[in-house]
Formats: sequence, C-alpha cells, structure tokens
Amino acid sequence: MRNIKLEQNLANDEHWPNMSTVKVTASATASSFDPDIKAPELEEVIQSWHEIAVLRVTPKVDFYFGFAIGEQMQFLNSPIETENDTFGVHIGNSDVTYFVFATDMKTRLKLELSDRVSIDDPKYKTLPLY
Repeated sequence: MRNIKLEQNLANDEHWPNMSTVKVTASATASSFDPDIKAPELEEVIQSWHEIAVLRVTPKVDFYFGFAIGEQMQFLNSPIETENDTFGVHIGNSDVTYFVFATDMKTRLKLELSDRVSIDDPKYKTLPLY
C-alpha cells in the first residue's frame, strides 16, 4: 500500500482540523420520542424540552456546531450565532456529545458547558438557542 499521509506530508497538525467536544447528560424531565419520527414532529418534541445547556466557544471565530447521540452524528452547516461566546441547546432525554469546529478548518476551538438552566432563566433572555 502507498502511505499517502507520508507521501503528501499530511501527518502534521495543520492538516487535521480539531473538533472540540463536550458531553451533556440527559434531562430527567425531557419527554422521549419515537426514533422513527421526522421533522417537523421531531422539532416539536425538541421545542418541548425546557432544560438548556449553555455552551461556550473560544476563541471568537465562525464555527459549525453539531451533536452525536450513539451512532448518529449531525452538524448544522450554517455558522452559529453567539452572545458573549455562548449559545444554548435544548437538553433532551439522552446523553449527547456536542462538538464544534472552525469554518476555516484551522482554528482550534475550545468548547465547554458553561451552565444548565431553565429555558425561562432571565440571565439568558437573549441567548441564541439552537
């Protein structure tokens, strides 16, 4: 076999974009859903989840955000809006690993769980929620 990584000098860090991750445990109060339902029914269930994970991303650059639940992994292909480097996501009925990566595919980001709050927490009244 040809070792392409070595032939093309692809072993260096600049060729391997970083995906920073954080695991958020399930909410005890989130309703479950049939795994076979699709949007918009699935989105209705997600919108019914009232516990929110406040995620912080640094440094400040455009980035993509996604999640992994078991074998399923997806990401939103639009840059994420933040407020003071934070944004919110609904916490559902299963543990989720969230991830971020810079749109420039080079900047190494740090993702952290900043807070767990209720959707109506006045401290986060204008927080972008996904």
